[in-house]
Amino acid sequence: MFERMSFTKRHTFLDFVFGGCEIQLVTAIDFTLSNGNPADKDSLHYLDMQKNEYLNAIRAVGDVL
Repeated sequence: MFERMSFTKRHTFLDFVFGGCEIQLVTAIDFTLSNGNPADKDSLHYLDMQKNEYLNAIRAVGDVL
């Protein structure tokens, strides 16, 4: 037999969004040379802004948000 019981609502992500919560996107990029030379096309830091893997990842996440 229960003498005392309580229920707690667990809010979902969508509860916050539909409740008016604002979302901001903050990005950080590691520009150390450990990922390769920026002049090398296989480097994560490749300077071509259309083929840069960091830029592709930021765009993919940003488009969803």
